[in-house]
Amino acid sequence: MIDIHSHVLPHIDDGTRYIQRSITSLARAAQNGVTHVIVTPHHGYKNYHNPREKILDATLRLRLRAKKERIPILIFPGQEVLIHEDMMNGLNTGALCTLADAGQYLLISLPQDTIPSFAMKELSELQRHGVVPVLAHPERHPLIRKDPSWLYTLVQQGIVTQITAPSLLGYSGRRVKRFAIDLIKHDLAHFIASDTHGVGQDRYRMKEAYAIVERHCGTSKAALLKDNSDLLMHCQHILRSEPRVLHTRRGLLNGFA
Repeated sequence: MIDIHSHVLPHIDDGTRYIQRSITSLARAAQNGVTHVIVTPHHGYKNYHNPREKILDATLRLRLRAKKERIPILIFPGQEVLIHEDMMNGLNTGALCTLADAGQYLLISLPQDTIPSFAMKELSELQRHGVVPVLAHPERHPLIRKDPSWLYTLVQQGIVTQITAPSLLGYSGRRVKRFAIDLIKHDLAHFIASDTHGVGQDRYRMKEAYAIVERHCGTSKAALLKDNSDLLMHCQHILRSEPRVLHTRRGLLNGFA
């Protein structure tokens, strides 16, 4: 398995604070069947400032330590970027780091309780320059849960999304778990990742998360999500089906104000 979203670089964001905890987390990932990890520290979120060069250096140091500890896992650089205006400038100047530093996919998060008015424009601009936005954990965003039509429009336009394993395991509550499963069923989600921040409650349980997808959405859907992470790592186009509108108990919701 490949994990495209994790916070296991030490001393760099709200993930692991010490390198030994990073090593412990990676060892547990390997035990859970993970073979590749993309480290994605926050950039632009709260006071975290982690430009590409800083991430590359920290990734190299963690990679060397993991090799010394004989952990059978490959580690690649990445970044979780809080959406902001003129992200293409950040890519051109080297501030932003794409997933696996491969230039094709960029992991992006939204503010916790809002969706900026410029979000659609920025995501479209990235696409226009050949960068595929990967929207992190949409199942946890209250406005998307309230009105999934915004997400449906994004996915129709080619933007892809990533669900977190803890959401599928119910760590964020039943409502978030149900919504995550519904997004997968409606082809509005394309990856599963750990989003782990260490060795606490959100420790690696990727295998269990895929088992939940198999139970609720079928074996082929779980395999597709797993294959997509491999395709992303190799800079290939991912597998995707035509998204379907997600209805709620109140019926179809009609866009944001």
